[in-house]
Amino acid sequence: LIDLLSVQTAQKEITLRVKYDPIMPINIASDPNRLRQIITNLVSNSLKFTKKGGIIDIKVKFKEENMFQIAIKDTGIGISKEEQQYLFKKFGKIKGKVQNELNPNGIGLGLVIANTLAGKLGDGKGLKIKSEIGQGTKFYFILLNQLNMQKSYNKSVILTNNLYQNTKKQQKEFTKIERKQIIVAMEYVGKTSLNSFLRQKIDKKLDESEVKRLFKQIVQGLDYCHSLNIVHRDMKLENILLDKNQNIKIIDFGFSICAPESSKLKIFCGTPSYMSPEIVSKIEYVGQKADVWALGILLFVMLQGKFPFKGLNNNELFKNIKKGSFQLAYDVSDNAKSLLKNLLNVKFEERPNTQNILKDVWLNS
Repeated sequence: LIDLLSVQTAQKEITLRVKYDPIMPINIASDPNRLRQIITNLVSNSLKFTKKGGIIDIKVKFKEENMFQIAIKDTGIGISKEEQQYLFKKFGKIKGKVQNELNPNGIGLGLVIANTLAGKLGDGKGLKIKSEIGQGTKFYFILLNQLNMQKSYNKSVILTNNLYQNTKKQQKEFTKIERKQIIVAMEYVGKTSLNSFLRQKIDKKLDESEVKRLFKQIVQGLDYCHSLNIVHRDMKLENILLDKNQNIKIIDFGFSICAPESSKLKIFCGTPSYMSPEIVSKIEYVGQKADVWALGILLFVMLQGKFPFKGLNNNELFKNIKKGSFQLAYDVSDNAKSLLKNLLNVKFEERPNTQNILKDVWLNS
């Protein structure tokens, strides 16, 4: 049996230690030449399955000497059906799913490699292993020990409103991380979202005066983002939290992007019920105007306890969004109706910006 392998790559020698599981069938771990080929293929950026045609690609190249402890588990050629079933049962769980669910025939697992990082990865990105769909098992295995995180702070944002002093230290520390564990201290808001807050109400809606107070805060928060050319693109009830004083906090900037109002965006993203007509039409759109449409949806739901546009499926929903016609089940003031119509205008160029919304008669009455 091979105890230690050294493989010369185009960049540097990489040392790998091969470990056999004591309960593995002997015919799996009895071919040193086969194991050597496996390791050679691994560090050469392609790992071949036992099953013909299956390939796993290594997405990153090594730049310095690393040592990995790897356990080879193979359900390929030469294994009895009983051994296959045992191995699938023992090792077949991937991200909480049983291997048989992914491969009901119980074959084609090919090669599963369990890696434990013993050194540092030179490029700091980690090792990604991915099999081709239809060949063996699709899975990812990522190793991270040293992270070179990208600077995610935009200087134009940092230098605004004294934000730089609050982010300067974090930016320096997150540029390069060598610790195995990282603790990030963040403000605790609470678990109450605007969605859960509305669900607690009898009619799933709020009094107009309360809506006005909360909605003004939402617009103020979004206006601040827009003043920095930050577009949220996923404004919805679930992404607005309430603190202990019932003040709002806008969260989840996963779809956000820095884009001036003069630029056109193409990415189809967001939550269907909040998408603007131009997004569901899959044409170029102005991010700020799409956010304003989502504000209209939020305002409607807070006042009416339901969404203005519905459908049995997304296609039907999108058709109704494009039409832009809605009805109010509960009476609201004329000024509130007027604002709703302006926000939910299918012509995006006619929607007000956040600055104009803050000057609206209803919000200031």
